[in-house]
Amino acid sequence: MEKLYPLFEIAELIAKEKSCGLTASENEILQNWLLEGKSNKTIYKRLQQENWVLTEFDELKKFDVTKAYTKVELHLASKTKEFKIPNYLKYAAAVALFIGLSYIIKNHYDQPKTQVYSQNLILPGKQKAILVTSSNQKIVLDSSGKKQIMKSDLVDIENTGSTLSYSKNELVSRTEAVPEYNTLITPRGGEYTLVLSDGTEVMLNSDSKLKYPVVFDNNVREVTLEGEAFFKVKKSDKIPFVVKTNNINVTVYGTVFNVSAYNNESLVQTTLVEGSVGVNIRSSKSSKETRIKPRQQLTYYISSDHIETKEVNTSQFIAWTKGMFVFENEPIENILKVLSRWYDFDIEFENEKIKNQRFTLSIGRYYNVSKILDMVSSTSNIKFSSKGNKVKIYSK
Repeated sequence: MEKLYPLFEIAELIAKEKSCGLTASENEILQNWLLEGKSNKTIYKRLQQENWVLTEFDELKKFDVTKAYTKVELHLASKTKEFKIPNYLKYAAAVALFIGLSYIIKNHYDQPKTQVYSQNLILPGKQKAILVTSSNQKIVLDSSGKKQIMKSDLVDIENTGSTLSYSKNELVSRTEAVPEYNTLITPRGGEYTLVLSDGTEVMLNSDSKLKYPVVFDNNVREVTLEGEAFFKVKKSDKIPFVVKTNNINVTVYGTVFNVSAYNNESLVQTTLVEGSVGVNIRSSKSSKETRIKPRQQLTYYISSDHIETKEVNTSQFIAWTKGMFVFENEPIENILKVLSRWYDFDIEFENEKIKNQRFTLSIGRYYNVSKILDMVSSTSNIKFSSKGNKVKIYSK
């Protein structure tokens, strides 16, 4: 018999995460729940968006939640194990998740605002992107829930929620000499998911760009990346998958991995979750390929033309795909670069020495950025001030 009690447990964990943080075991429970399905991840992301929660909470106050919940439980108890929850009860289950957040909303408005941020609101990112077609048509994509269907001779292109999908038209043979390319761009403060024509899934982080053919040919599957992306490549023994960046080529042999290759960074990182990849340095005269194993990370230092391969906790480097920031002993400069892309703000250091101070943080990606900066400030000699979309960093 299905019950709604586990949903209230999850709601409590989400609320606790927002207010005082989770223990390792509690975080494991929450992460396992997020991995159970895309709908859980969607609900979790929405619960991090304060405006959405406030709107839903206002609607919730219009009816008796306790009475409604009791009726739901009685209805479920009267059914057999084979009973499936109807759609309206699934909605009630989703509502149950944000009930546990109501006291967080109250606390948020009862507590005085930090003076530094009282007149400046820097919002977290959201699911948004720009699709540039081969004819240079620019289409704005978002998670409004409306389907935007675009037709091509080669594929059907569909945008649903926060996912852009390409479905190859099997009736059309691939004969043209010049491939047709599209480009997906996520601005600062944006992220988006792409399903390529071969079924490969790509999650694009903020301030990133991916160029790809609408249909792959029969010899190679090749895409070009600027920024950061998480790949789940559809395995093919006959047709290799290659991710090209300005500095490296990553050849994939059916795998799950993350590539971070921002143009304004001094290094490029490939982190392998499962499978196998080989990395070639594009500037090198040698064609030697470096293979890495699961739970390994290859870092290419651009200025010194040096490669480093090491064992890592991969969950730290793909945490962004699960709505989290995880930093382990990371310089504040690097942390703020990551935050600035997601929250879309510029940074300015008053003192260069501050840049090397290191911090360990694990926090939700949809937190108010002021809470993250206050957390850093309260445990260090660093302070922050903001004006518009610029954050200045000082010594206390």
